Amino acid sequence: MWRAFSLGRLIVAGLMLVAGLLVMAFTAVNNALNYTEVEGTVHRVEKLCRPKGAPLESAVPCRDFEASASGKKVIRNTVVYLRYRSPADGREYDHFVRVVGGEKAVEAVRLRSGDRWMILAHHKEPLRVKPD
Repeated sequence: MWRAFSLGRLIVAGLMLVAGLLVMAFTAVNNALNYTEVEGTVHRVEKLCRPKGAPLESAVPCRDFEASASGKKVIRNTVVYLRYRSPADGREYDHFVRVVGGEKAVEAVRLRSGDRWMILAHHKEPLRVKPD
């Protein structure tokens, strides 16, 4: 019985590892085919807060956020506002990047106005950018 249980756990762990590797491979291929790394100039960095389940558009600066009486969990996001030149049309855009976890999130917290920051900009859609 223990042998079957251990074998089942091993199979599940192996499947999770394969799934993780597939997601990483897909992301790498998607980035290579559809995005170009460009340098942006940081305007400002903000922490935005919203209740769990609320749309991203409803987020407000965390310093202005008041927890709702319903006791919902608060979602916090770091948002970097910057100017970059799009590879899609060669024009400059002022836009934002929402950073969620990883090495880029650590970098984003340390950014200040005027800093240079590398992002990925889409080849065909000028306002489609991501941190990495």
